[in-house]
Amino acid sequence: MEAWRRKGLDQVWKKENVLELEKGWDEKDKQKAKMELASSLIVGRSVLDIGCGTGDLYRYLQYVTYMGIDQSSDMIERARFRNPSAEFKDQNIYELDVPTFDTVVCLDVLHHLPDLEPAFSILLEHARKCLIVTLWINNRDEHQPRKINGSMGEIVTWFTEEELKEKFSDLKYEVYDRVGCPWKDIYRFLK
Repeated sequence: MEAWRRKGLDQVWKKENVLELEKGWDEKDKQKAKMELASSLIVGRSVLDIGCGTGDLYRYLQYVTYMGIDQSSDMIERARFRNPSAEFKDQNIYELDVPTFDTVVCLDVLHHLPDLEPAFSILLEHARKCLIVTLWINNRDEHQPRKINGSMGEIVTWFTEEELKEKFSDLKYEVYDRVGCPWKDIYRFLK
């Protein structure tokens, strides 16, 4: 977590970046495809949305208890404005102070961290039945280095399918490949 903060990654998603990111974001086909699939994979009646951004997933859910978490207070402010009936908290993945939920969803977050751990284990600990995450796969775009800086200064970390198979070998999971874009997969882990 300290390396993440030293690089200023906790400061990337400020108001100007939030508004820029949000422009038509939830109308894009790739965003809709990701949200529709993720919402269809949920197990149980409670959902913790880690890295909820401006609360896009909430609009795809029905009949569940929902809590959205994001480390950006500007994202949370916007999420509350867009979804006044939902509960949102300003926290980061490394310092979660929330109970467990049936399903934990973490879309487009893990690739913005220096590595999968300890974040992945923290997510699993908070999921009673199911964990849904997106992961960016490097070997589909081999000219990319393992870590790059994105257009807003965020870190982007890629993984290979082989690395992920080894990492998750003891877990029960499903992969939905190329959801919304050719290098991103949705993984659903069942407990």
